[in-house]
Amino acid sequence: MKLTRDDWIEAAMQMLARQGIDGVRVEVLARRLGVTKGSFYWHFEDRDKLLEAMIAAWEEETDQLLGTASEIPPGLGRVRRLLELVAEQFGRLPDAAVFAWALRDPVIARRVAAVDKKRIDFQIQAAMDSGLSRSRAERNITFGYLAYCGWLTREEVSPDIAPSFRVLTKWLEELFETPAPSRSRRESDRRSTPPG
Repeated sequence: MKLTRDDWIEAAMQMLARQGIDGVRVEVLARRLGVTKGSFYWHFEDRDKLLEAMIAAWEEETDQLLGTASEIPPGLGRVRRLLELVAEQFGRLPDAAVFAWALRDPVIARRVAAVDKKRIDFQIQAAMDSGLSRSRAERNITFGYLAYCGWLTREEVSPDIAPSFRVLTKWLEELFETPAPSRSRRESDRRSTPPG
């Protein structure tokens, strides 16, 4: 069987998800794929080049998801579409494993931070296009994204606490779409609240 470069990257990402970055070793991957290490070196100069290809593939996935979500009209519909796409792709290029990798490598950490910013900025703009103020869009979207990142660290460790991904995305959609209280409503609430 002749393996492609993408075959090696996909196998390496799966290994990253199961065993962390230390588990991504050429010998182990070759054995799992049923080929010799010579097949690996046909596509990559060394392990470092494979790691570079892995993080580049993860970055490219975000670009593709955002590009697809942008095909629908501006507004929160783009956020909903993005969440649908993430649900469809979930586990293929695992965020949790990449985030863990970033904790150990400052170069990877900077690249992860750039992807985080790109994802958040896209959703903030979509929320603003739906009429939310910048401050409220930034607050809700950033909170939702950080909730997603936290969920990633718990969904396997504490499945009795963490909801399914589809339930989580439903909650996030409700958060994004909850209207801010009007000024008159806030003033009414303050007047009706007894002094403490």
